[in-house]
Amino acid sequence: MSSRRYYKNRKKHYRYYQRKNPLYKKKWFWKLTFGLFIFCGTISLFFYLPIFQIQEIKIEGYKSNKDFLTFYKSVFNNQNIFFYFFSNLNNQVLKSFPDIKNISASFVFPNEINIKIQERRPISLVCNQNSDASCFIMDNSGILYKKSNSQEGSKELLLIKTKLDLNSLKLPIKFLDESTLKDVNLILDILEKNKLGLSYFELNFDDIVAHLRDGSIIYFSKKNIENEVLNLSFVLEKEVIKPGNFKVIDLRSEEDRIIFY
Repeated sequence: MSSRRYYKNRKKHYRYYQRKNPLYKKKWFWKLTFGLFIFCGTISLFFYLPIFQIQEIKIEGYKSNKDFLTFYKSVFNNQNIFFYFFSNLNNQVLKSFPDIKNISASFVFPNEINIKIQERRPISLVCNQNSDASCFIMDNSGILYKKSNSQEGSKELLLIKTKLDLNSLKLPIKFLDESTLKDVNLILDILEKNKLGLSYFELNFDDIVAHLRDGSIIYFSKKNIENEVLNLSFVLEKEVIKPGNFKVIDLRSEEDRIIFY
């Protein structure tokens, strides 16, 4: 074997041996390990120092403050303030307190949490036509969020009846879209303006039916509510139809004709 070939083989063997060096003999490995150790130790220090344990919780904007505060204290008992960042607490709160629409938290270092709550504003009680026991409260954005009954708050809330099986719905759920909410408010305005006492609304697929306290009924089509409300307003103002002198008003005609008796 020539000296030149022997040198090449020896050089290849040397390179192969260098690639097989253990990782722990590398300088960068120990620098990285030491850096990670320092980093983890610093983070752990923040989590376990008593100064960062939650001492005070302030809550704004919620009527049931005591129940909510008890819930929060049970979750954050002796917990570190940084625990909030790594918890799924907001989702737990919305499930446990359905009348809460939104929640946000801010921190006053080192151990105080300020919680701001936006409550849902209930406007209606939605019930199944066949069962007054199957009722749910709806907020001003058209979302059903809590089970109720026809007697609870029925004087303060607008009563809406539907043929839908409400018990099969998973709360919270969008029940009325913005367009239907607007239509309902238009009808309410004209009824209140003319002192026509509303008992409840019946919502069907194609129409909205207003049942008045005196037993009379007014039918509206969902296709053109604004025009139908204008027509009703006109005949009431001109006293073509007088409150209390009709049993049925049907505004669903496509030719803008009003049927009443």
